[in-house]
Amino acid sequence: MRIRSREEVARALDMPSCVEAVERAFAAYATGRAELPGIIHLEVPESGGEIHVKAGHLHGEPYYAVKVASG
Repeated sequence: MRIRSREEVARALDMPSCVEAVERAFAAYATGRAELPGIIHLEVPESGGEIHVKAGHLHGEPYYAVKVASG
């Protein structure tokens, strides 16, 4: 797995392509061609923080996305 920096992502993507990809993803979701499991929400009371994990996959595509955010 490769983790991309914010700068790498910004250099690789342009806004029109991103909007088009999001539109295709919403259409796939609306027609049952996308897997979107529920968001994992994990409280970490010892540090006063939390972790959220989101993921998705479009059927027929060779890739998937996972987002992990903590704070």
